[in-house]
Amino acid sequence: MPLKHYLDHYDDSESASCVPQAKEEKFTPREFAETGYIPMFACREGIMFDACLTIQKEKFIYDIFHRVYDLFGESCPYTKEEFSVEIYEAGEQVKISVISLPTKDLQEGNILKMLYVMDGEHVKLYFLLVRQDAEGQHIYSFDLQSGDWGAEAIAPADTEELLGVVLEILDEKTSQYPHYISARCPICNRAFKLGLTEEEREGYQRYNNDEEDLEDAIPALNAFEREFLITGMCPDCQCDVFRKEPPEDLSRWAME
Repeated sequence: MPLKHYLDHYDDSESASCVPQAKEEKFTPREFAETGYIPMFACREGIMFDACLTIQKEKFIYDIFHRVYDLFGESCPYTKEEFSVEIYEAGEQVKISVISLPTKDLQEGNILKMLYVMDGEHVKLYFLLVRQDAEGQHIYSFDLQSGDWGAEAIAPADTEELLGVVLEILDEKTSQYPHYISARCPICNRAFKLGLTEEEREGYQRYNNDEEDLEDAIPALNAFEREFLITGMCPDCQCDVFRKEPPEDLSRWAME
């Protein structure tokens, strides 16, 4: 799919509706691109975002920034040459795309680098940012499902060291739930995984063997997670069917 068609396919109407509020809160177009547009773009498009990033590299990110400045009614002050995209393979399963943003007119709070991580082993996407804070450069994570931010670590300037820190962060995130139960939602037909600890996996086996009720076997699960293990129904469809509010905690979930 040509890049222009792909960007046009990503409907700007929703993004445009956010711009008046962004202006009221005095967001600059750059801040809007860094902390909202691109992370959510990556979240929604997933594999397609990665494919365009891999093929188009700097032009892809520049075109996204250019689109954001158009939404604000301003001229983009950057050129394609001020962006850099480097792609690294961390073993057979993890791919890390390091997107370096322009340093011209860099302000405190601006993003220096974006790290888009595809973890094939756990079927997870991660979005991490290196932000210029008052105390220096720090790595922040962006939860692609909840939209929440979290401070992770101090960011080393050296790219190789930075990748090492990112891999440590990923190890910590994935080690919490080393096992996954997969199912395809019977309503929307999307495939999901739910993370379990070692102890919870043993509880799930007891439940499968009719030795224990699921609520007793894995008491830490919420109602959405129990329903998924029983019926395979994903959180979105549970909200529609049972008229419930979305779950607050989506840390166990992964989409295949």
